[in-house]
Amino acid sequence: MSTVFYNLITLTGERDAVRAVCRDGRRPISGKLSKSIGIRRIDWSFEKLFQLHPALSGICGEPPRDEWHYGASAGTVSRWGRFSQARFRLEVKNYQIHEVLRPLSKFYPAVCFVNAESCLDDSTAMSAFAYRGRGVTWNPHVPQRNPC
Repeated sequence: MSTVFYNLITLTGERDAVRAVCRDGRRPISGKLSKSIGIRRIDWSFEKLFQLHPALSGICGEPPRDEWHYGASAGTVSRWGRFSQARFRLEVKNYQIHEVLRPLSKFYPAVCFVNAESCLDDSTAMSAFAYRGRGVTWNPHVPQRNPC
């Protein structure tokens, strides 16, 4: 059985640092993969980030595969106070992205990573923050709705 997770990831930091993470994660695709998933570019490819930073495989194991991303999309880098931020939305199957963000943040020490993750199968929610290899996760209190 597979589990699907919806993620909203926000990167915050100095404009050049945020743009570097976005650029590093962008992966043009062609051929069979492009036809099978129906797009020409992965806006933020964990496969490419793992290739750029091979130590991630030793920490996290196998990366989430690009063909398992559904509806991955990126917003533009925008101003946020005196900093900049970029947002990504993606769905992944059988992989919790917050487990990758903490080790990934070691390679981008000028950027904060925040993830809001929702399990589409059981409606649980989880949030995570990562910065310079450190981080925290928490489950926000979500009141249960009475179906009656």
